[in-house]
Amino acid sequence: MPAHVGPDRSPRTACMNHLKQVDIALWMFAEDHTNQFPMQTYTEYGGTRELVAVGHVCEQFNALKPYSGGPNFYNMLICPGDVSRHPDLTGATLTDSNISYFLNPDAEATNSPTTTALLGDRDLTVNGQAAKPGLLTLTSSTQVDWGKHLHPKVENVAFADGHVEMIKTGMLARVLAPSAAATNRLLIP
Repeated sequence: MPAHVGPDRSPRTACMNHLKQVDIALWMFAEDHTNQFPMQTYTEYGGTRELVAVGHVCEQFNALKPYSGGPNFYNMLICPGDVSRHPDLTGATLTDSNISYFLNPDAEATNSPTTTALLGDRDLTVNGQAAKPGLLTLTSSTQVDWGKHLHPKVENVAFADGHVEMIKTGMLARVLAPSAAATNRLLIP
């Protein structure tokens, strides 16, 4: 069992807790920035809006440092089932390789937050292939589902309203389906 999982927690349950903690940090940021997450806030105001196109999810999480509650936050960016990733315990050199979770840069705090996926396990397949790191654009014809590497048959997703759900294989496309827009984007570490 990875060192960052307590003996009393399954990796899936600990992962859900990690996503909840990151979700809380995103909401704390939003409360200080007129209900906008970092990816909707311009860099001159402490956000990361202009950096989304670069395709690195680490930039989005770096904006949460003032809301993170300290170095333990960087443990929260790693899914306990993701044994190939290791936390950046200092936060000084956070890169995408220190993160296990995708982020939806189009998720907003004020637009259907109960049904909008904000972040989740990076173990994704796109059109039958493992998702590549970077900015992924999903259209209505994109086939997206879970891979088989982190949690068997189910992975975790945190929603823009703060709740976290286990989503079964075969159900992810419904969760990530474009809503009013023709596309959704994900930042994949």
